[in-house]
Amino acid sequence: MTDKWDDTVRHGLSNGATAVGNTLDRAAKQLPDGDTVRATLKNPIALSVGLLAGGVILGLVVPLTDFERRRLKPIGDDLARRASEARTEIADQGKSVVAETVAAAQDSFQKHRHELAESLGVATAPESTRATTA
Repeated sequence: MTDKWDDTVRHGLSNGATAVGNTLDRAAKQLPDGDTVRATLKNPIALSVGLLAGGVILGLVVPLTDFERRRLKPIGDDLARRASEARTEIADQGKSVVAETVAAAQDSFQKHRHELAESLGVATAPESTRATTA
């Protein structure tokens, strides 16, 4: 039963898409050359993007119904929770990368500082005995 329903829906959608395409083609042929509408109808991707943007704007302007709130709130809460977890994980990874980079830079600085001091014949005090200024 479900397979027959799926086939019927697919067939209906396919026929509908074909009919819309044929109607757009006929409309485009009836318009004079150089017309903006004709150019729009000849570029269905641009038309689709424009309609999608219009739908998004309309969706932002029209208030949600109680039914939509009840249905979408759990999904939105889940997405917000997962985004927060991902943000925390990325921040932790970034902190560890920065800490490793700083440690490597400090090690490299100490090594090159001692090498430079030796090549100049200058004695350097160990880092732990140096006074720190803050």
